[in-house]
Amino acid sequence: MISTLRKWAACTLLLGYVGLLVHVLYEQLSHMPHRPGRDEAVMFLIAGCLFNALLTLFGIATNRTWGRWFGMAIGVSGFSITSVHAFSQPITMRWDPIPWLVIVGWASLVLLLAGPAMAQRLGSNGNPFTRGGRRASLLG
Repeated sequence: MISTLRKWAACTLLLGYVGLLVHVLYEQLSHMPHRPGRDEAVMFLIAGCLFNALLTLFGIATNRTWGRWFGMAIGVSGFSITSVHAFSQPITMRWDPIPWLVIVGWASLVLLLAGPAMAQRLGSNGNPFTRGGRRASLLG
């Protein structure tokens, strides 16, 4: 029961991330002045992040192990990037609540997907090196 709630809470956080990316893409396409070369790179980066988030959302919703790992990777990288960005601001802007809410969201995504209960829920079969015989255990 708890792992199901954790799974759907992680999906909700990922949907929020997808909404944020769609909003940024909309702003990039409609309101900002066009700068050749740079705009295409930014839009390609946003589209790649959007594809990864939707792929991760599909993986978690369908109980795939790779979805859990993608979600944890997105959470760790988002946490790292947002934390560095928040601490690189001037002191008056460091305590703005929006970056801190985003940092808490990324940390929540990682914590929701971490642990053996979620690994079991999302289809992990454990360490393949410990159950494959003598040679596999030596590699493990």
